[in-house]
Amino acid sequence: MTVTKDTKSGSASTTDFRPESLRELARRAEKLAEWNKPDPEHQPPLGPQEYAAIDGYVPETAACPPAERAKLVGVITRYCESEGAEAAGTCYTGERLMAVGDSAGLFGYHRWTTAGLTCTVRTSGGAGSSRSLVEDVRDHRRLDAEAMVRRTHARARLSEHPRTLEAREYPILLEPQGVAMFMLWLAGSLDARAADEGRSAFSNRAEGGNLCGKKIVGERVTLASSPSHPQILGCPFHGDGRPVGETTWVENGVLKNLYYSRYWAQKQGKPALGPAGASLVLSGGAGSVDDLLCEMKEGLLVTTLWYIRSVDPNQILVTGLTRDGVFWVENGEIAYPVKNFRFNDSPLRLFSRVEAMSDPVPMYGHLAPAMRASAFGFTSVSDAI
Repeated sequence: MTVTKDTKSGSASTTDFRPESLRELARRAEKLAEWNKPDPEHQPPLGPQEYAAIDGYVPETAACPPAERAKLVGVITRYCESEGAEAAGTCYTGERLMAVGDSAGLFGYHRWTTAGLTCTVRTSGGAGSSRSLVEDVRDHRRLDAEAMVRRTHARARLSEHPRTLEAREYPILLEPQGVAMFMLWLAGSLDARAADEGRSAFSNRAEGGNLCGKKIVGERVTLASSPSHPQILGCPFHGDGRPVGETTWVENGVLKNLYYSRYWAQKQGKPALGPAGASLVLSGGAGSVDDLLCEMKEGLLVTTLWYIRSVDPNQILVTGLTRDGVFWVENGEIAYPVKNFRFNDSPLRLFSRVEAMSDPVPMYGHLAPAMRASAFGFTSVSDAI
């Protein structure tokens, strides 16, 4: 809850929805507003808004019993037991809702269902390991535990006894999980104010302002927000009540839009587009991961990226580690496993080196493809499995 008095605002939260708790919540927010300083960038509350109708609720998933979730995990554990491997799985289902409202007449309400499945496999003695996941899908009946465990087990077997390669740039085939991480780092940096003030990778340092209308990545890359897409857990509004619309951020490599706070949009005379990290679709390719693999002459197949942290926001340069299987590819086939790496690279560089992409698939509530790129920067070798 946020209370505003003469441009001074105070916010408070609670997990107790009893009437007396909500009254106390309002009193706390009022007191905080009295203590705070006036906000020179204050915006009046939004009035009524029009929101898209998004049907993201699947009753069968909302009512999914624990036994049905356990059955999916059982498929994973029984298969690996029969293969002499160790396995762990998690499965979740649930329903969520989000509502916004204010004293100026704003009101929005949306509910949706969500489901996900993970599978982790280690071969005998822990010599090989791999993990797969499907997260944030609307309907748990789309979760295919058997296909997941077979693929994950095969990757775990392939990852045994990895070789050590020198840390340097290599051609790469990055699976959707890793592409999604880089996609989210790119989207999270599309802030217009930071760009206009010269604090961003999207600042036009030669001419001033930002890089809208300029090519920033390879022409194969198109990034958009599509909250009504049937494979995305889209919400029709942001947390501040602004509608989430169909918005193209990057089109054929060209920066088309940045997101604006209401204050900065008013100051710059631009539409107040909400944050870019909602309901993302990265498109520009077709086919599957295996199709991209078959067309790869040589390079590294990377399954997963994790523990990603910022190095230089002005380049969107990030660092992290590979895991769950890294493989050397020759003439369209996996030749042998290699040890994990630490990497330093940027979505701007990766997406500028794209050679091909697959169809996008659900990942973290968005849609991301696998991606083959001409180079990716590895800085050191990691002995962790």
